[in-house]
Amino acid sequence: MSATSQIEQAIGTHGLFKLRLRSAISTGRLEGSVATLGSHLNCPFGKWMDSPSVAPPTKASSQYAKVDLLHARFHVAAAKVAALAIAGKADEAKAALEADGEFAVVSAEFMTAMQEWKGNIGALARPSARLSRPVVLTELMG
Repeated sequence: MSATSQIEQAIGTHGLFKLRLRSAISTGRLEGSVATLGSHLNCPFGKWMDSPSVAPPTKASSQYAKVDLLHARFHVAAAKVAALAIAGKADEAKAALEADGEFAVVSAEFMTAMQEWKGNIGALARPSARLSRPVVLTELMG
């Protein structure tokens, strides 16, 4: 699967987390454990990002670093909501999902970063693609 497809799939999958968390709040139960939910390396997107499938120039980019950090923060925020939900603290869990709540803020930042990364992923994987034409050594030396 291409990097763009991986990112698109992750956007959809992580977008559904709010529904999963709302279900945990209403039932007081979570499918899986809070610890597993809290680790970004347990989800398919995190495993892909950590894999050799991601080109080294892409992994070295600031956008990769930003998405990786926000992905980790997203999972931690989701785990906090889930922990509140299964502890019977529904009001606190719901507050985290509100527009100014921790999960909502981190989720929005993460989704924005992934959209930006998706738009630039081809150029990151092929740094030479950024050049509009080949550069001749004499041009560089002036």
